[in-house]
Amino acid sequence: MVGHGPFFLRGRRLCFLCAHLPRREGHHHDQKRHAHPKPPYGPRHHNPPMTQYNNQSAMANDLQLTVLSFCLDGLRATATRPFVVGLQGPQGAGKTTLAKQVLSRLPDHGLRGVSVSIDDFYLTREEQLRLAAAHPGNPYLEHRGYPGTHDVGLGEATLTALRAIGAAGSVRVPVYDKSRHGGRGDRAPESAWLDVQAPLDLVIVEGWMLGFEP
Repeated sequence: MVGHGPFFLRGRRLCFLCAHLPRREGHHHDQKRHAHPKPPYGPRHHNPPMTQYNNQSAMANDLQLTVLSFCLDGLRATATRPFVVGLQGPQGAGKTTLAKQVLSRLPDHGLRGVSVSIDDFYLTREEQLRLAAAHPGNPYLEHRGYPGTHDVGLGEATLTALRAIGAAGSVRVPVYDKSRHGGRGDRAPESAWLDVQAPLDLVIVEGWMLGFEP
């Protein structure tokens, strides 16, 4: 499984931020019964059609600033570089998008960062098939996704290398291609891995089960 202590960083301090990202709600089967009332547009009500979009955009911007502020506070509080932050949220909530948006604001503060997803540390397709065969009937190990389907050693080695990147080093970060094998996925060849160059101030590690212990 994932081992004791913070995911991939056993015995090391990893700062976690649990972002309260809104879930994406699907359509209810009984849409007529549960339909939302139409907005009262008209002469007495001047609610613009873009109000809901504008509210969501404002919420997203507030969330970006909250996470950015959290990271900047952490950087000011320690001389250690890079500073590692764990970003946790439900699947499909927008963690990757949020991480990219936060990183895009770092240059305004003279900083550089990179985001790493635990999804990129899934077992190879061949390793996943062997794992499933060794545990027949176990739905949690049949396909990628749950604890136990990650290459913990690769993840730990990658994050350790990023922490030790120094002023002029570089680190190759694995990439997982979820489109391969009919959507079952497989690790991309090393030629497609992300080449991260120093210096590095911030590393965001995003996933939906960070910090949990077996």
